[in-house]
This record gives sequence, structure tokens and C-alpha cells, in this order.
Amino acid sequence: MQTDQSPYVDMSASDLRLTLLADPVDPACFHVLEAERLEANGLELEARIIGASHWITFRTPQNCVHELFSCHDAANGKVLGQYGPLKAPFGPVESLVMDEMEYSFQYRIASLKALDPDAREIRESALQAADRDRQTGLIHDFPAQDGLPAPQTIVWACLDKGLLKLATIHSYPNEDALVITRTRIITKLDGRAPQS
Repeated sequence: MQTDQSPYVDMSASDLRLTLLADPVDPACFHVLEAERLEANGLELEARIIGASHWITFRTPQNCVHELFSCHDAANGKVLGQYGPLKAPFGPVESLVMDEMEYSFQYRIASLKALDPDAREIRESALQAADRDRQTGLIHDFPAQDGLPAPQTIVWACLDKGLLKLATIHSYPNEDALVITRTRIITKLDGRAPQS
């Protein structure tokens, strides 16, 4: 877990949007604060915390997709789909088929003060990920301001036979808000090929 000492600028949870991109994406366009890489059974995952946002890359031998969940527009890369911002709510992104990948994404907003059980589970999974095979966890604290809790971004990912499970938390103490996301990608590498 790292603490960013650069000044934190209050953003709004309502400005977050989901963008799906294809290669190539230039990493120089993002300020990466935390990063981890996983490989298993022909799949590769790169998880990154960028500011109060996350950027996930998922690769199979034939394809690559980037999930960018951020308050800012995607800087580059071929856009496969864009959803949001959250102030114009969108429902779950379900069964979006991209070549041999079937992608789904859902989010919800919870109160930071309510000690959400789902958020506690994700944080615990991220903390324990280093001791588990094919899992990674990233936790990044930003400087606290005005007596509020430190803003925090958490990413937990699990990579198994043809399956990626990803859960994230983005906290906005200035709004008493947690944005909790869950992503699932299924590929034909596990015999459960998506149907086109």
C-alpha cells in the first residue's frame, strides 16, 4: 500500500465513466501509481491504479482489451465501448462479446460511512492477494484533506482458467461515496466460449 504525496484534487463519483479500448494504448498518457501483473493458462492481466481511477489490461494469445474507469476521457486507443458518466446512470454492461471474450461490468454507489460489507470483502481480498495464487491486490491512499478520511482506490483481481474476476473500490470522502465495481471476462480458453 502506497500513499501519494501529490496534492489530491476532489473529483466527483458522478464523473466516472467506463471506457473499453483495444491495443495500442500509450502508457505514457497515464500517471500510474500502482501496478501488478499476473499470468496464468495463456492469459495475462495488468492491473494499474491511475490517480483516483483504474486501468486494467487483459490479454489472450489473440486479443487485448483495456478497461479504463476514470473521470477523464480515454487519451488514446481504439474505443470498443464507452458508458457513463455515472451522473447519467447506465445499467450493467452484460455479455458484451469481443472476439473470443465475453465481458460484463457492473457498479454501484454506497455510503463511505456505512461500512459496506461488499467493500470490506474486496479490501480484505486485496490485502490477502499476495498470499494466494493467481490473485493480485492494489491499495493506494491519497493525502487526507479537511479532516476527512484519506481517499482510496483498491483493485483486486483473480485470473484463472479462461476467467478474470475483478473488483474495485473508489472512495470519495468529499461526497461520502464509494463506487464499487465488478468485472468478469470469460474466454473460450476454458471451454465456455461466448456465443456470437
